[in-house]
Amino acid sequence: MKRVFYFVFITTFFLSGCMQSQVAPTPTFPATSSPTISPSQTATATRIPASPTPTQTQTPIPPTATMEPIIAVPVSAHSLTLTEFNAGTQMKLLNVIGTGTAKDIEFSPDGQRLAVATGRGVFLYDGETFEQNGFLDVKDYVSAIAFSPDGNVLAVGVGGKVSLWNVLSGKQMSTLDGGMVWISRLAYGRGGYVAAIGGDCRGCGTYVNAMILWNTENGSEIFSEHDIGYATVALSFTQDGKSLFFGGKRGLTAIGSNTGKLISNYHTEESFVHAAVNAPYDFILNHDDTGMYLTSYEAKSKTLDFLTQNQETFETCQVNITSNNELGACSVEEQILIFDIKNGNELFNIDIDIDAPSLGDIFALSPDSNFLVYYGKTGINVVNIKTKEEVTKIPITDFDVADVGIIEIDGTQRYALATLTYFGQVEIYDIQSQELLNSLQLDCCKITGLAFAPDHKSLATSDTETLQFW
Repeated sequence: MKRVFYFVFITTFFLSGCMQSQVAPTPTFPATSSPTISPSQTATATRIPASPTPTQTQTPIPPTATMEPIIAVPVSAHSLTLTEFNAGTQMKLLNVIGTGTAKDIEFSPDGQRLAVATGRGVFLYDGETFEQNGFLDVKDYVSAIAFSPDGNVLAVGVGGKVSLWNVLSGKQMSTLDGGMVWISRLAYGRGGYVAAIGGDCRGCGTYVNAMILWNTENGSEIFSEHDIGYATVALSFTQDGKSLFFGGKRGLTAIGSNTGKLISNYHTEESFVHAAVNAPYDFILNHDDTGMYLTSYEAKSKTLDFLTQNQETFETCQVNITSNNELGACSVEEQILIFDIKNGNELFNIDIDIDAPSLGDIFALSPDSNFLVYYGKTGINVVNIKTKEEVTKIPITDFDVADVGIIEIDGTQRYALATLTYFGQVEIYDIQSQELLNSLQLDCCKITGLAFAPDHKSLATSDTETLQFW
C-alpha cells in the first residue's frame, strides 16, 4: 500500500512540473487601445544581454578559423613620383607654362611699348628691344586691347567688360560694363573716351552686333547701338578725339565723343552687298582724318572722301587692315602689303610665314614705321620694314594638346610638359624652370597627338597615317 502511495505521489509531482514549464507567464501591457500580439506559446524568450558598465570587461571570443596574413610585395616607386610625403613640396613645381593664344597686338602711341593680348593676360614688351618688361595679370582670356593716347593706360576687353589698367604699376583702375558678352575691338580716344564693339547676345545668330561708348572719367555710358546686324570691327576715334566712327546698323556712322549725338551717316542707295559704307567690316582713317579706307565682307574695298563723299574702289586690301597714321598695311595670301595712306599707293610687300586667313587682324605697325609685328606660326615675328628682314621673334606658346611626364636628359630626370601647337609643332618644357628643352616638327600640321613613353627617354607622336617615336 505504501509503495502504491509513493508511486502516485512521485508521478503527480513530475506531471505538475512539466505542466508549469509549458505555460508561459502572462505579460502585463500598459492600458492602451492599440491592438497587441501575444507571443507564440511555442516560442522561447531569449534574454538580451545588458551593455557592460564601464567597470565591466568583456573577454573577446577567439575566432575559430585562422587567417593567413597577406604578404605585401614592396614596389620601388620612381624617385620623382608624388607621394604623401613629398606631394606638398612637389606641387609647388606646377606653373603656368607659356603665354596662351595671341588675340591682339598694339603699339603704344609713343612707340615705347608693345602689348600682346593672350589667353593668360597682357604681356608688355619694350617697343625697341622687344624684351618683356611687364605683365598685366587679368586672370582671364583677353580678346582686345587699346592704349590711351599718352600710352600709360591700357583698355582690356575680357568677356563683355572693359577694364582699365595702369601699365606703369600693373594695377587695375576701373571697369566699364555695358552688357555685351564679347568684345572684338577697342578704341581709346583723347579726352578719356573708350569705345568697344562686339556681341551682346549668345546664340542669336549674329557674331558682332553692338557698340558702346564710355566716359572713363566717371564710367558713364555715353552711347550704345545694338542689333547692328552684320560682322564688323570698324571702330576708330579721330586724332583729336572729338568724333568716333563705327560700323553701325545705319552703315558707316560718326558721332560726337562727348555727347553721342549723330554727326554723319554715310550710305548709298546701292544694294546692301554692293557698298562697303553700308556694311563696313573695318577701316582706317587717312593721315589728316579727311577720308578713310573701308573694307567689307559684303562688297569691294573703297576709299571715301568725307568732304565730297566720293567713293572709289580700293583693290589693294581685302578685309583686315591697320595703320600708324603714315603707312597702311593689310594681308593678302602669304604677304603683308604696305601702302601710303595719304594717296593709297602701294609701296612694297613683306613675306610672312602664315596665310592671310590664319593671320586675321593680329598685326601692327610701329608709330615710327620701323617695325611690322605679326602673329606667325611660332610666335610674334618682328620685321624691320626698311630691310624686310626679321629682327627677332617673341615666342608664344599656343597649344591645343599637352602631356606631362618624367624625362631623362644627360642623366638628370625632370618633370616635363609636352605641348602640341595648332600648326603641329611639339615643344617640351621643364615644368620647374619653364625652360624650353626641345622642339619637334614635321611638315606643317601633320602631328595631331603625342604622349611620353614609359622609358622616360622617348616621346610618341601620331598623325593620320603613322605613329613615330622621338
